[in-house]
Amino acid sequence: MTTPHGSAPDGAWTFASGFGQGLEEDDIMSQITGGARGNLEHADDEWGLLRGDLQQLIDEQDQFKERLELLEGVQGYCNTFMSANWMVAQNQLLALPFDTQLGPNVGAVPFEGGIRLLTRGLWRADTIVTCDKMTSSNFAAQVYITVFTIATGAVYSETRYDIVLTPSGSESAAFSKTFVVPTDDAYVVKARIQHNRTARLRVFGGTLRSALSVNKWSTNTSNNVEISDPPDGGELG
Repeated sequence: MTTPHGSAPDGAWTFASGFGQGLEEDDIMSQITGGARGNLEHADDEWGLLRGDLQQLIDEQDQFKERLELLEGVQGYCNTFMSANWMVAQNQLLALPFDTQLGPNVGAVPFEGGIRLLTRGLWRADTIVTCDKMTSSNFAAQVYITVFTIATGAVYSETRYDIVLTPSGSESAAFSKTFVVPTDDAYVVKARIQHNRTARLRVFGGTLRSALSVNKWSTNTSNNVEISDPPDGGELG
């Protein structure tokens, strides 16, 4: 309560100039609430600025989303293994049947014992091929990662790994091949083996001793070079 024209009661709070003479109720309420109102208005202004920053951040994240969608074509992977052991005939270059998929796949699918590449670009293939030990003598074997053209069955690109089979124990060939395919859904990757043992060679399947997988690194197809039979380059050192 105020008394703009009366005298202050005993014990009343007064201004330096008296008991609020000349002040109306609205003046007193303004003084009482002025600090809180100012703080509230300041907080509201700050929230408005923050809300604007958040909206800008969300908009920029939407732009990143559009950019990330461009990476979907880069993704590509598929993993397989042989579901059985196989006895491989002598002196024949034969494709091993990697017939069972392990885990998810993107941009590549199991296909006729190999892996079919659904998109062009830079790929890497990895394989593990494990042969049984020999009974008495040493023999030679070659394991290949081969990329075939699906339409014609021709060899498009190939990498060879040489191993020696001995009576000391089983032998594993584990290696990779990096290559470029220029066309979507036109190539298949397979693992092949050849040996000179006089009897059939046992090759192990299962997830412990066999694998064929592909991973895509880029959609770029530049520097697609194949030199399978290079010339002599002279001496080093």
